[in-house]
Amino acid sequence: MTARGGPPRTVSVGGREFASTGSNSPNVVRGGVENEHLVNGDGKTARKIETPIPWSVSSFSIVIDNANGDAEYLVAFQKGDDGDIVFTWSDGSVDAGVGNIEGTFADEKATASTSIEFKGPGELKRL
Repeated sequence: MTARGGPPRTVSVGGREFASTGSNSPNVVRGGVENEHLVNGDGKTARKIETPIPWSVSSFSIVIDNANGDAEYLVAFQKGDDGDIVFTWSDGSVDAGVGNIEGTFADEKATASTSIEFKGPGELKRL
């Protein structure tokens, strides 16, 4: 079977769907744990330290429709509690997590788009 790739299709933020610009390749961290191995003094044994890490999707470029109030919606979502974020990928698969918008995002008027990062506790779940 051949693996399919391509830009993401959409992201739903708190139930409102945004189209991908179709020209991006977001970085996806599924969450879980990050491992670190520390060698003990005997040089033969080690300890594995597991540090929980959040899920995140960064460099996700979406279309911003100013007439539809998209930027204002995203600002309001960001100010609120964490909510449902659902990603639909180019191969039709869907991942979901509870989280929020991380950092700041710029509403790029000339291209009607913005690059945004989403992050939340736990792991992204395949639906």
